[in-house]
Amino acid sequence: MPLHRLTLTAALLASAFVNAFAADAVTPTAKTELFNGKDTAGWVVFPEETSKETWSIKDGLLVCVGKPNGFLRTEKSYKQYR
Repeated sequence: MPLHRLTLTAALLASAFVNAFAADAVTPTAKTELFNGKDTAGWVVFPEETSKETWSIKDGLLVCVGKPNGFLRTEKSYKQYR
């Protein structure tokens, strides 16, 4: 019986954390464009010191040269995306 209680408690705690993180995500009512084809507005680039050598915009596309390594993430959290 104690194992069932432990499992139930763990499941309840896990669902509480999932709901807390999901609440931070933006639920759009209309289509949201993440990239405007002109700059990295709305994005965070890592590492910032080498972002100009790593990332560029060419013909409306976001281009990464791969050296040095570069990473992107959106400034906001999103859900229900395709």
